[in-house]
Amino acid sequence: MAGYGEFEEADRLSMEAVQLLEPSDYVNERAEIMFERGEILTLAGRSDEAAKAMNEALTGFERKGNLVGATRARKALAELAPPGT
Repeated sequence: MAGYGEFEEADRLSMEAVQLLEPSDYVNERAEIMFERGEILTLAGRSDEAAKAMNEALTGFERKGNLVGATRARKALAELAPPGT
């Protein structure tokens, strides 16, 4: 959806998915969804919100010991950072 410019709908659906997983022990899956949400928000030009989503993803990946996911989230965060920071 985000690839077609339907950012609001894509964001809404990603948040629904996060809410469904909230009470569960699926930490890695929730982190993956937060990573995807960060990408949606990046495409929508909402960098501050994207960084928050990526930080949540990073926290989840680190909590589960998912080194690949954590590396992806750190890379995405670095790309979101303003030049010179």
